[in-house]
Formats: sequence, C-alpha cells, structure tokens
Amino acid sequence: MDINDILFFKVFRNIIILKNIYRFIRIHNKIIQINEDVSTITFNHYTLKNFKFRDQLYKCRVGAEVRIEDLYLDNEKRGYYFDNSEDKDFFNILLTKDEESLPVGLIPESVTDLTWRHRQDLLDMGVLPRNIKTLTIANYFGRNKNIPSNKIPNHVQNFRTENTSVFYELPYGLRALSLLGRFNQALEELPTKLQYLELGYSFSNSINHLLPNLKNLKTLILGKSYKQIIKKGDLVDSIQVLSICCSFEEGSLPKSLRVLEIDSNGFSVASLLPDSIKCLIFKNDVNEKFNNKDLPESIEYLGFYGRKDFSEGFSFIPRSCKELVFGDSFNTDFRDMDHYNLPKLTHIIFGKNFNQDIPIFILPPTIKYIEFRNDYKMYKISNMPGVQIKKNIIQTEQNLIHHLDFLKKFIDSPTVFNNYILS
Repeated sequence: MDINDILFFKVFRNIIILKNIYRFIRIHNKIIQINEDVSTITFNHYTLKNFKFRDQLYKCRVGAEVRIEDLYLDNEKRGYYFDNSEDKDFFNILLTKDEESLPVGLIPESVTDLTWRHRQDLLDMGVLPRNIKTLTIANYFGRNKNIPSNKIPNHVQNFRTENTSVFYELPYGLRALSLLGRFNQALEELPTKLQYLELGYSFSNSINHLLPNLKNLKTLILGKSYKQIIKKGDLVDSIQVLSICCSFEEGSLPKSLRVLEIDSNGFSVASLLPDSIKCLIFKNDVNEKFNNKDLPESIEYLGFYGRKDFSEGFSFIPRSCKELVFGDSFNTDFRDMDHYNLPKLTHIIFGKNFNQDIPIFILPPTIKYIEFRNDYKMYKISNMPGVQIKKNIIQTEQNLIHHLDFLKKFIDSPTVFNNYILS
C-alpha cells in the first residue's frame, strides 16, 4: 500500500466519522428542540423503533404517508399531509396506506398526548401506552373498515374527536370531552366527572337533560347549531365558563358563572345576567339596544366583537369595566362616550376599521394600554405618560380561547379549559 492509498483511506475514514458526528448532533438537537417546543421531528414505521431517544418523546401525531398532490384526489385515495406550522412540539409517525394495524409498541410508552389522523380500523385502543392522558381522533377522509374497538381506555382524561361515523364508549373518569367538526350523534349519557365539555358547530341534539348530572362541570361550550332553550335547573352551579348561541330563560344561568361568551341575535339578554359575571363577550352583531343598568356592575371585561351600531350611546357600559374591546366593524364616534363614567377603565382595543382621531382629553386618566388592529396613527396620544400604545397589530380570530391569560384570574383553579388543566 503506497502513501496515496493510505491518504485516501484516512480521508475516506474521516468523512465517515464526520457524517456520523453530524448525524448524532442533528438528532440530539432535534430532541432538544422538541422539548423547547420549537421544532417537529418525523418518523416512519421503521426509524422510530430504532430511535435512541424514544423515551424523550411525549406528544405524537399518527397519520398517513402521502404526497401533497394526493390531497386533491377523491376521498378513496386521500391521505393526510402534516402541516408543521402549528403544534411544533409534536413528533409525527407516518404510516403507509396499506398498514394492517397499529404495531404493538410502536408508540413510545413516554407519550402522554396522541393525535390520530388515519383510518379508524388501524387504531386498536388496547395497544395504546398507558401514560396517554390526551387522545385526539381527527376526521379521516379515507374508507374505514371494521373498527377493532370503540372503547376509550380508562387512563385517558381528555378526549377530542371529529369523527362522525364512530360512537365511542367513554371512560367513567373522563375530565374533558370535545365533539367537534360535523359530529352530531345523539348522546344518551355523559361521564359524570366531566369538567370541560365542548360541542362543535354541527351538534344540534339536545343534551339539556344530561347537564344536571355533571356536578363537576366548569366549562361548557355549545356550537352555533345548538338551539335548545336553556331552562332553569339545566346548568349546575359549578359552571364558571359558558359559550352559547342559544337563548336562555331568566334565572337559568348559575351564580357561579364568571365568563359568558354569547351570540344573542334574536333574543334579549338584558336583566338576565347574574351578578357573578366578570367577563362578557358578544361574538357577533347584537341587535339589542341596552339601557343603563342592563348589564351587571360586576363586569370587568366587555367585548363587542361584531357590533357596528351603538346608536343608544355608551352609558350602559358598567362602571366596573376595566377592559373594553371593539371588533372590526366598530367605527361609531368614540367621542360620544363619557369616559369619566368609567373610573376603572385601563385597556381599550379597537378593530381594523376604526379610523377616528381621538383627542387626548377624552381619555380617562386611568388608561394604561390602547391597541389598534390597523395602520391608524395617532398624533399626540403617545406623549401621554404611563400609556402603552400598540399599533399595526395583526388581526387574529377573536374568541374565548385567545383571552385565556386574562380569563385565568376569573376562574377558580383547577379548571379544565380547552383540554388543558389550569392551575
């Protein structure tokens, strides 16, 4: 072996060593990134079995392995494409379309949060790790064969599904249940230990007769299709968060209620709200005209996300209000508001259509924060001492969940909210 052969061997050896070092660093960095919620790592059936850091994986999504163009085929051939722009702390398992079943032991025992986006007949509940606390079954557009088991394991505490073809047997100790998407099956019973219940936009079957049995329920979200009138005695006294589009009778809302999100088009809410409410949100345009004292003086957060017309003025806003939010449609003359009748007001948020000049003298001295969700420029207000001005805000969907940090202080802990346990 001459000197050239020796040099070639050493160079080749060093390249192999460097590749192995790079591979180790890359994998190690991905695990660190997963723990810091900044990246996503994807496995297939075979690479996950031999992955060295399996015991560090906690959140998992299982889906079909497809190309992007497969999404535009008919339902028989459609699969699922992972969008990594959200849920970046999850890792993905890609299963091929011809899998016979979920292999036993494929999902690591460390996983506590599992999202299933594949054929339901591949999911055998009996092989799921016992550490799983949150189980989400998303709707899959391919054909489902015989379901091996529809019984949710007893160790699952939070269950979400968009599946419309399977009725699941729910565990007795379930704490959070979300029936979303087009789910609209009649419910004969519900786990009595539920703390969180969410019914999606398509659900219309009555559950009024089941609600009195949920003695621990703290959060109830009913979709826009639920039009059953809520009567006195339907809601238990433990409920603290309520989101509805249906009408309700006088005295039907519990005294424990802290947060109410409502679409009140077509019916009146004046004088029907309990004094316990701290946060009141009107989701869409409200036709009702409010008079002075119609809203409880306990309200600290008041949101009008869709209302355009405030022809009755602003005198109905409770003096207790600290945060006032107007949606994109609002552009009523803000100077008509007597701000000095709001001695506790500290925060104001305007939607993207608001384009008025606001003289400094009409703002109460208690204001600390003003937000504009458009390109509106103010000429002097930034000179006010102690006032934080926020401009050019990107518009986001306004709903109950996005005010989670603000709402926490109104809700007794622990509470299940949007499938998360608050403390």
